[in-house]
Amino acid sequence: MRKALFIIATMIFILAGVSCGPKEQKVEAPKKIYAAIEVEKRGTMWFELYPEKAPKGVAQFTRLVKQGFYDGLLFWHISDKGLVQSGCPNNDGSGHAGNLIKEEIEETLHHERGTLSMINFGRPWTTSSQFIICRKAVPELDGRYTIIGKLMKGDEVLDEIERNDKIKTVTVKEE
Repeated sequence: MRKALFIIATMIFILAGVSCGPKEQKVEAPKKIYAAIEVEKRGTMWFELYPEKAPKGVAQFTRLVKQGFYDGLLFWHISDKGLVQSGCPNNDGSGHAGNLIKEEIEETLHHERGTLSMINFGRPWTTSSQFIICRKAVPELDGRYTIIGKLMKGDEVLDEIERNDKIKTVTVKEE
């Protein structure tokens, strides 16, 4: 009798374990994240962001966007190399948002026209809020900065940006 009870109890335990075991997990498709940078008197640029290639950089950028950090900042630097730069709260390249992250270098991405890249202060672990947008290919930047996205629409806005143009607002959308 004890043996029969033991066998029944074991079978119940095994069946309960099977029915309560690991469920098939849903694999979610990667989110698509888009950013729109509206420049006063110029228009809007739309970017597709790369959360799968630069998750920390994209998270940093989108967190700052949602806080309104970039709204009202200037494109304080336009380089001869074809870069427009913003994201400095002091509008002079000396400041950052307060927390620094490590660069995420993805070898399959390159600084070509329309690249949106989070930049550092020339040393590892100093990426924060400043970003550049490439007006043309700048391959010497590959491997130095975190590329977080690519321009999808608004080429004419990128070409028209001048020093001290103001960012009206930056927004992000997830799909």
